[in-house]
Amino acid sequence: MSVASIARPVILVGRNNGVGLTSDAALIRRALEGDREVRYFGARSVPLAGFLFNRDRLRDAVIVFIERVHALWLPFGKRHVIIPNQERFPRRQLWRLRHVDAVFCKSVDAEGIFSHFHRNAVFTGFTSCDNLDRTVQPDYGAAFHLAGRSSFKGTQELLDVWAGHPHWPQLTVVAHPTSPW
Repeated sequence: MSVASIARPVILVGRNNGVGLTSDAALIRRALEGDREVRYFGARSVPLAGFLFNRDRLRDAVIVFIERVHALWLPFGKRHVIIPNQERFPRRQLWRLRHVDAVFCKSVDAEGIFSHFHRNAVFTGFTSCDNLDRTVQPDYGAAFHLAGRSSFKGTQELLDVWAGHPHWPQLTVVAHPTSPW
């Protein structure tokens, strides 16, 4: 199944965490909008969806899970797809993959991981918002790490390794204000 074959309407289901997942949902929504209706709901907002959609439209929808398969949504939709973040996908949820039609993988690494657990794990790639600041001159000899707010990106380990190699290029780390870095 490809993005082009997704029928109308599409319901995105994920956690609104105010950072990465929220940004992912906005990017996915923009990519899928056009000649189809795309709605975004929180993982626990099935009653709201029932109110906003009639039962037939909810039954015919494609449910796209962001990061995790949310069991409350499994009885709805004609097709189910997940776009996981492999570093945040708990082993205890692997059984839920049998309820989805496809796993859309943001990276080749993710495809390698999820192909062991699902017959239709597909590398799709992913993107991010372009925050290019034209007043900043790129330095391709420097290194960059986006820590965000996630504790699963190995930021502390990276900082520890980098500190032991003063000859390596300058490392810039961008982290959420609430992160410990």
